[in-house]
Amino acid sequence: MTRVPKPPPDRPLTVAEVAALRGASPSAVKNACADGTLPATRFGRAWAIPAYAAAKWTPRPVGWRKGQARKA
Repeated sequence: MTRVPKPPPDRPLTVAEVAALRGASPSAVKNACADGTLPATRFGRAWAIPAYAAAKWTPRPVGWRKGQARKA
């Protein structure tokens, strides 16, 4: 398993960094940014995700569909 170095807290994270830190796929991170569940700013084709938002974000479980309640 590769270790992902921790970025400085004031630098926004990339989609790849958030995916590695949270154990999600890059497409799941991009979808969360696009639908607003993960606060982020878009710069062209890239997303800038604040470190605090990435730390609080919980990826959806596999098989989850919009409208279903999350299990705690």
